[in-house]
Amino acid sequence: MTGAAARGSVLSRLLPALKALVAAALVAFVVWIVPFRDRLTLAAGEAQEEHVFSGTIVARDGSRVLFECDGKVLDVLLEGTSGFPEDSVVQVTLPAGEVLRLAPRHPPEPPAGRLEEGILTVAKNADVRLFAVALLCVFAATLIATYRWYRLLLGATLSTTFGRAFNLTLIGLFFNFVMPGLTGGDLVKAVYVARDHRGKVVDALLTLLADRALGITGLALVAALVIPVNLDEYAGVAPWIYGFLALEAACVCLFFSQGVRRALRIDALLARLPLAGALRAVDQAILLYRTRTRLMLLLLLLSMGVHLFVVSGFCAIGAGIALDVPRATYFAVVPICLIAMALPLAPSGFGVGEMAFVYFWSAQGVSSSRALALALVYRMVQLAVSLGGGISLALQKERVSAGEAERLAANGGRGP
Repeated sequence: MTGAAARGSVLSRLLPALKALVAAALVAFVVWIVPFRDRLTLAAGEAQEEHVFSGTIVARDGSRVLFECDGKVLDVLLEGTSGFPEDSVVQVTLPAGEVLRLAPRHPPEPPAGRLEEGILTVAKNADVRLFAVALLCVFAATLIATYRWYRLLLGATLSTTFGRAFNLTLIGLFFNFVMPGLTGGDLVKAVYVARDHRGKVVDALLTLLADRALGITGLALVAALVIPVNLDEYAGVAPWIYGFLALEAACVCLFFSQGVRRALRIDALLARLPLAGALRAVDQAILLYRTRTRLMLLLLLLSMGVHLFVVSGFCAIGAGIALDVPRATYFAVVPICLIAMALPLAPSGFGVGEMAFVYFWSAQGVSSSRALALALVYRMVQLAVSLGGGISLALQKERVSAGEAERLAANGGRGP
């Protein structure tokens, strides 16, 4: 075994553990910053020292809130909804009848009192009927995504039927949830396609890599078209979206130019890097579809259609958890969150996606608990769609083992 091969082998064994550690760390951080119980923050005194109460919102009527904390009920009057007038106060009536008067900050922004619903309250008040609408939207997106991959298979001379492609798509989704490690659903799909077409393992992997690239590109383009509508509002996500598209465009130009490839000795460089087999497969995926411009444009439009349905599903989820933001905000913010979730930093993007939702939605004034609920409900909707893949997997005569898929990844597509 050569030195490069040995390093690649060690790295391939360490990757699952490193990804699991990243996921665990990010999940722990999200749990730490997102309140599970309702949280009331009040600022008192000239120094505006903050007092944080963790409990349950008993009732809320306009600016008046009954807040239960440690077995006691606080009667809180938060005057004003978008800030406090200079002569206003915040009153907290304690159970013993004592009234605590809190002066607001000067100038009166931010308000002297903040009330944030915890994740448990958000879940309790959710309208689950709208989640069914989200399920239909995600299922429709899955059908379109399947057709995109089906056309990629045909373009790579891997003859199949749409029904078979849909069956394997569901199985891949199912594997992403039940075995979210190095294997992943894409590799499982590649093994099944390779079994259907003996000797075309590399071609099967190439279609999946191209499909993933088209999906992420379509996702970014959806956001790129919406962000200019209100650039100031989406200033937090605009650099990420346009930066990603610019980087992707630069990579495409780099790999498509034969002169640049020869000048930079791209082929020799790929052979020396760790995971050289996987990198060569990505390189071949780009070159395979380079001359099929019309097909790629069609598939890119299909990708945008996929994510129009996906984001519409998020709109339904947001309505179900009382997320009060304009609909255009979903089309600008959701794509960058899903791109982060798709990054291979953790198994199935666990932790990474949730952190992205909390971070980017907070810039839109959304509480961390609602942002996390948005991410978690979407994962549950995905899981519901993927359950069909579990049924399909059970009906398969020859099932794929995790070891077979991992050997395929380790060999860079040279066969399981």
